[in-house]
Amino acid sequence: MEKSKPWIIPVLLIVISGLFGSYFYSQGSAPVVLQPPVEAFDSNPLVLEAATEEPQPQLSEVVLAYCQNPYQTTCNQRWPSVDPSGQVRPDVSGEVRALRMMRTMVQENPNWTADQVQENLAIMIYTDQRRERALKVFNWAKAQILQWVAEKSDVFNDIERQALVERIQAVTLSMPPPAREYAEAVDLITKNAVYYERTSAGELRLRVGGAYLMSTTSWYNMVFTFAHEIAHAIDPCEMKSFGLVPRSYNSLIQCFVDTDWIEEERRNCGSLEQVSEVFADWVASEIFSRALSQWSVDYTPEEKISAAINSTRDLCEQSVEGHTLNLSYHQGPKTRIGKILGQRPELQTILSCPNKTTNHYCALTSMESSQ
Repeated sequence: MEKSKPWIIPVLLIVISGLFGSYFYSQGSAPVVLQPPVEAFDSNPLVLEAATEEPQPQLSEVVLAYCQNPYQTTCNQRWPSVDPSGQVRPDVSGEVRALRMMRTMVQENPNWTADQVQENLAIMIYTDQRRERALKVFNWAKAQILQWVAEKSDVFNDIERQALVERIQAVTLSMPPPAREYAEAVDLITKNAVYYERTSAGELRLRVGGAYLMSTTSWYNMVFTFAHEIAHAIDPCEMKSFGLVPRSYNSLIQCFVDTDWIEEERRNCGSLEQVSEVFADWVASEIFSRALSQWSVDYTPEEKISAAINSTRDLCEQSVEGHTLNLSYHQGPKTRIGKILGQRPELQTILSCPNKTTNHYCALTSMESSQ
């Protein structure tokens, strides 16, 4: 299954790993960790206060800009991109820092074997704090997707709903240490990547690159990213492999085509399909909207926008040599950010967008409508 981080940096990593030149961070520096109260994950979603009929204050330029063009507003932000819960840095910053840590370790311990280096590097990167943070977001996102499925009693029949629930529940989060957790993909420890995979044994799991945990502390980015990957367990192509595609998926996929989220020839599962990635983005935008609704009750309008920006900030083009967008399976950021996320009605309501999108937004239809 394709990664949600669509960046590849072959040239840059070769240069860095070979020369170990200058780096962005000083040795031993720790990432800034800002987070909402822990109880926010354990409490019921909070309901935003209903809008009054009194004249509303004029919205700031950043709110209007995001509502009008989510893609441009998101991708024009400077690095690091900060919201009330944390920040998002360029993909390469975490990878450079991880490689720097490895270089220092090798220099200070010349007699260590490769296995010893990898094990100690995993311990340094996948700290208890970072692991706990990732696991908490993973569990929250997973629970929200299960709740979303449970709410669709008019969309999925009992057999479909049970299959979806079982597959979501089966997804686990795999992280070092020990380093052997990534034995067949040991370089992932130093990569900025998060991805879902179904193993040859039928196990469903998410893997998280160590560089991602160092470059991203925003809850909102982690929610969108993890929700996207968990959603792959029930995307149309995975369900086809499983042997049970919910009937309502057919009209949903047709909507993806009708709204130009995917091209007609890329709707069918196969080597060139994009439907699974669009579906995962669509689910992730739903889960992110729920997260923002729950946690942003005391946010200013600008803080809500910063959270929306950070949820997909790393999907933008990054002006770093060697970085290119991987569009083999993913749509470009104009579609992912500007349409699939930015045009979601629930998000526009939370952000108090003055002119909500009038275009049809894709949604699952009831069983009666699907017949």
